[in-house]
Amino acid sequence: MRFGSLFILALPLVVACGGGGPDESVSGVFPSSAFLGRQVRVEISGDVTEWKAGASVNFGAGVTVQNVAVASPTALFADITVMDDAAPGLRDVTVESNGKSLVLKEAFQLESAISLKFRGTVAQGSIATFAINNHDFNTPFDTTSTGDGFFTPIVYTGTNIEAPAGVTLQVEEVTPYGVTGLAFFDLDAVAGPLVVSSGFGEDVTTSNLGTNLDVKARTATVLAAGTPASGMVEATWASALYEFTPTANPSLTTLATSSTSTAAKPGVAILGSSGRFEDMIGYSLKRTLVQLAPSKLYAVYVDTSGTFGYTFSVRGASQMLTQLAEVAEPGNDTPANAQALTAMPSLVTGATLMTIADVDWISITATAADVGKKIRVLTTGSDP
Repeated sequence: MRFGSLFILALPLVVACGGGGPDESVSGVFPSSAFLGRQVRVEISGDVTEWKAGASVNFGAGVTVQNVAVASPTALFADITVMDDAAPGLRDVTVESNGKSLVLKEAFQLESAISLKFRGTVAQGSIATFAINNHDFNTPFDTTSTGDGFFTPIVYTGTNIEAPAGVTLQVEEVTPYGVTGLAFFDLDAVAGPLVVSSGFGEDVTTSNLGTNLDVKARTATVLAAGTPASGMVEATWASALYEFTPTANPSLTTLATSSTSTAAKPGVAILGSSGRFEDMIGYSLKRTLVQLAPSKLYAVYVDTSGTFGYTFSVRGASQMLTQLAEVAEPGNDTPANAQALTAMPSLVTGATLMTIADVDWISITATAADVGKKIRVLTTGSDP
């Protein structure tokens, strides 16, 4: 029993002789995260620290510390501003005081206040839907708008989206915590930053996505005249890109699409040679247009119903137009002196309506072989 007592008494002597006090350290940061482009007051706590007035705090590049207040030897407060273009991710927090530098590794998270999702193909020459979610509940989007949605379109004037070159985000609805609409990607669209600005004057808040919007490059499939090209819609709002160059001059050009799905609502958005949606000629199931000179056209296939899992086809065709000038006024103002078109299809150029009551007559000779056919008239220009 004496031996056991001696052993128990000896143990604390060994511990007492070999141990030391805990080291100084940064033990916590609250809150532990902040959104890009925001100002936050942060509390930093320490263990066995002796922080005094004059202490400084560092959160790394893109974060400015405006003020540090030492509340006690083990607690301080820092007012910080996170830049819009700061890199998201975990940051080390460094406190310097009394000639000592203490670091808490990966203690503070920088993150974007917004997230972005697409339905469709995010690539050059495409159309998709987009949704931007606002995760900053303290800073809702400004929903100010003009128009009534019936007689005048609704335009949201308090929220603006800056997208990369060649990318247009057409806003359809703004709520305090979301923006939705259509995304248009030109053929020369590139990757780049995306920023949402909301508010007016000095109250504008900017939210940076924090990463580049990635736009995939793709090459248009060339359409041979009269030969349909087929494809498969494998996902909702998936798109396909085609190009067609009429060889006739002048020409009557038709671009059309069809699908195997009865639920689908397919169409082609036709773009001019610029490949930009600001020059879009139209969107429809079938489009016929007059081209006075050979010029490349682009067709973007997209199904706005969201249906997928079916095949489709896109075709292009062109016909040579017989071109002739309109006879001088008033040479075609009555049925008796109607201008005769001897070859079909024909293009009458320089046609004018001199007054609001002016009428121009054109005659076409139909034969027995033409019975059952339809006469289609396409007008161009901007006559009053």
